[in-house]
Amino acid sequence: MQRSNRPVVMLSEAATAFIRAYRSTSLRATTHWRDVQVLKELGVFPNVSLRYAEDSGGFITSAGGNYTGELVIDLIAKSLSHQEKAELGSRLVLQSIRDRKSSQPCGTSYLMNAFGPQILGAIRIMEDNVEFPISTRSISMTLGLSVRQLERLFTKYTGTSPGRYYKKIRVGRAHNLVTETNLSLVDVAFATGFGSVASLTSAYRSEYGKSPRETRVKDAHNIK
Repeated sequence: MQRSNRPVVMLSEAATAFIRAYRSTSLRATTHWRDVQVLKELGVFPNVSLRYAEDSGGFITSAGGNYTGELVIDLIAKSLSHQEKAELGSRLVLQSIRDRKSSQPCGTSYLMNAFGPQILGAIRIMEDNVEFPISTRSISMTLGLSVRQLERLFTKYTGTSPGRYYKKIRVGRAHNLVTETNLSLVDVAFATGFGSVASLTSAYRSEYGKSPRETRVKDAHNIK
């Protein structure tokens, strides 16, 4: 690909494997935020970043996942008009098209170094199942724990129950969608596992002290 002067793109796990194998001290690279912290702690690639994509001499590494569509548009942007970019983003159901220098919104578990592997495992399961929440029982079974054991661990390390912690993650994801996209509140509710706008609003207000609608009105006012 490089002989043809074409970029080589590596997403998520492929990007992580490349970083581990290359061990460069000069090239910049990125991958999914969960692996970024581990790579930094191991010291295998000091220039690993939290951007959603990095280009180092034709080697493009990316977080993958939800950023893949935006990266594709970014790669062909030079041959598209602004209107064509917007139309393509709409067809790919992208509410915004971020620059590849944008940082990834890290999940809760990124900051939880003090937690043991079982708690981290539970949090990661929660973060991976926001749209369709799963039961505490299913999470505990996946981790080889009883419900009671999982509840004790969460109470010890987070001061709350798994269910309440899960809801906090979902509300946090809803907040990102409310503030960073133009999705309707109905779509935000469904995307974060709430059965209605009313249930989303109730949970959101408990966390942020105001409703999602009030947050958007305030943000729109600040922009003006």
